[in-house]
Amino acid sequence: MAEFHYRSAVDVATRTKNEVVKSTTLGYLAQVLIAQAKYPEAEQALAELHQVCSQLGCSLAAANALYILGKLYLSQGKPRDAEKAFSEAHESFLRTSRHPGLINVSNHDSDMGAANSLCHLGDIYCNQKKYPEAESSFTQAREIYSRLGHEPGVANAWEGQGELYLAQSRYNEAERALTESRKICSRTGGDIELASVLWRLGRVYESQSRVQEAEDAFKDARKLSSSKGDNMIAGHASRFLASLYSKSGRYDEAKESFHHALAAYEQTNDPDSRARTLLGLGAIHCKQNKLPESEEALSEALTIWDSIETNDPDSRARTLLSLGELRCKQNKLPEAEEALSEALKIWDSIETNDPDSRARTLLSLGELRCKQNKLPEAEEALSEALTTWDSIENNDPDSRARTLFRIGALRCKQNKLPEAEDALSEALTIWDSIDNQTEQVAPLLLLSNIYVLQSRHNEERDTLIRLEAELARRNDGDARRAEVLIRLGNHHFSQGVYGESDNCFSLAQAIALSSENFNQEGPALFGLGRSYACQRRFDEAEGCFGGARAAYATIANRRDEARALEYLVEVYILQDKFDEARVACAEARDICKRLGRPMRNICLETRKPPSNLEEMDAVIQSNPSAARNVQDSLRAGVLTRFGYDHLRRGAFKDGEECFRLAQGISPGLEMAHERGVALCGLGMLFLVQKRIDEAEPCFVQSRVEFASIADGIQEATTLDALTMLYNNAGRSDDARRTCTEARSIYFRMGQQMSAACAQSWKRLKSWEK
Repeated sequence: MAEFHYRSAVDVATRTKNEVVKSTTLGYLAQVLIAQAKYPEAEQALAELHQVCSQLGCSLAAANALYILGKLYLSQGKPRDAEKAFSEAHESFLRTSRHPGLINVSNHDSDMGAANSLCHLGDIYCNQKKYPEAESSFTQAREIYSRLGHEPGVANAWEGQGELYLAQSRYNEAERALTESRKICSRTGGDIELASVLWRLGRVYESQSRVQEAEDAFKDARKLSSSKGDNMIAGHASRFLASLYSKSGRYDEAKESFHHALAAYEQTNDPDSRARTLLGLGAIHCKQNKLPESEEALSEALTIWDSIETNDPDSRARTLLSLGELRCKQNKLPEAEEALSEALKIWDSIETNDPDSRARTLLSLGELRCKQNKLPEAEEALSEALTTWDSIENNDPDSRARTLFRIGALRCKQNKLPEAEDALSEALTIWDSIDNQTEQVAPLLLLSNIYVLQSRHNEERDTLIRLEAELARRNDGDARRAEVLIRLGNHHFSQGVYGESDNCFSLAQAIALSSENFNQEGPALFGLGRSYACQRRFDEAEGCFGGARAAYATIANRRDEARALEYLVEVYILQDKFDEARVACAEARDICKRLGRPMRNICLETRKPPSNLEEMDAVIQSNPSAARNVQDSLRAGVLTRFGYDHLRRGAFKDGEECFRLAQGISPGLEMAHERGVALCGLGMLFLVQKRIDEAEPCFVQSRVEFASIADGIQEATTLDALTMLYNNAGRSDDARRTCTEARSIYFRMGQQMSAACAQSWKRLKSWEK
């Protein structure tokens, strides 16, 4: 109704040529149209108002019309039109101030108008990255406000200058400018203005990694602006607080703050900020692997960008980047490639090129190419991303480290291990320097794999220890931590450090049990059982192998269930629990038959005695008095295998104990084979330690044992070991004798010489020449 009356009044004033009434009515009409969001008609009314006032010589009113028109353009996201309007308004206000004799002129009002126009121009220049022009505008505005004694204006100019310095990463200057503004706002009681300053100060603190101060500033800004009904600042403070939480991994708090921001923006006409909030929310959902929620938020953000006539290409490209990363997670690789390629085109086409975001897009494209197994294309994208980071003076170290990590992972795929190690180590160094522990798990895992492949056991151990400590600190990766502990336990076990392996396996088992993760509980218990068995803690080993068998059965892992049963058989044998061993052996045999794989030989290198419990039953049925000998044979075989396991791990003391126990189980001729194998193992253990005087009688006695039961192959094998011993000791005559004897046995039995015998024979012949 008001619009109709004002339009009618304008028509009457036009017909009667009453320009004064017309100008007044046009001003009211413009206000009504702006309130109704009829922006094109409001623009027309203000342009006409400016023209009428200029004709009347009302220069201040004409300048005010241009100023209001500039604000109207800003609200519609038309920065270039706004810049033109504010520039003209500023000039008009300046002319008015210089000619105080003009009609309706007030020096104070014209100076205020000029300062206000300059502040808006400073904001526009700052957004356009025209930083010198922006700084000049804010400085001039502050000088005018100071001359007028207008403290809120001075605070506003300082705030604008602080925002300008923040955009240029001049954080100390930004903090000084915003602190000045904060002091004035606190003194004058401008709560809404203070909330705006606090929001900007929070961004400065965040950029300086002063996380707690940033959090406090954002919270204060949100609380103050919400209490005063300023939804725009409340939304901004909530959005930046959410971003801060997200960077710290506090995702639930971040989502809550993003939803606060969305609720605040619902009360404003700011689709741009709403889209930015949805972009942040979608990124968090993606990090939490809530992919449908992420897709919904990002798609809505992209829809908003596409609906804004003058949308921000930078933010649209960021949304496409996040969508591309999401599609990658969903394994929708063609859609991911399309989104990332479009984002890259936008970065390349933006006038004020953003190399940082372009590098991020190249990084994501490189990750995508790795997934597609397009390794040359991946290498090209990742190398270009790294080159781009290196060209940026104040680059983001975290993103550079991520790029190096991906290059390291790519080099691993290409089996370029030294280059992979260099890239991963550099990434870890960067993350250490910025105290970012969160990202270090994946590169540490890759590094430990590299060390395994290169047999660098100490470095593998140190890396696994560091990795386990990081996972324990984070307290959010039980499955990964249990996996690392199992690997660390296996490492300690392989080195014969049983106390450490026990600790690792026990902790892994406890973690897996608490989360009912049978995939981890089985390997943890199995490793613990092996460690206990090597320490001759057979009762505890029995419990572990039984528990491992149960865990594997729960997840239908038949292969490892059979493996646990086979080890359980050995532990039963060593405890003289032959009935239990027979049952476990039968169960293992049934599983192995179903899987189509042979059973593991329970007794190491046994030839003549029974090699498993099935054969043992047959012997006992044909000759019941032989039961004790058969059981002793099995026990000696298991102990000998343990001895060889210790020997391979360098646990010489434990190995020697097992070999001696196996050797001394039974003195009769029936156990000659077992004694021979145990003595040969004991001799090898002494030979490795260069205890030649102790090794020689072991080999000699082993040869005697095998000869007593006419086991020619084992006798020849022992002679091979003696030949090696004599060669190492420089006793060439003895070496020639034993090598000749071994060769004769091989020929007599129609067997090909062993590689060791052939090599020794060749060496002896070369010496004779």
